[in-house]
Amino acid sequence: MILEIVTPEQTLFSGTVESVSVPGISGQFQMLD
Repeated sequence: MILEIVTPEQTLFSGTVESVSVPGISGQFQMLD
């Protein structure tokens, strides 16, 4: 999967990843390719 992390000023990361872990209301959750 391709992940892009962007802000109004710049792109912080752009690349291929196998998984992404992010915080949620009930704790961490993970998205897999």
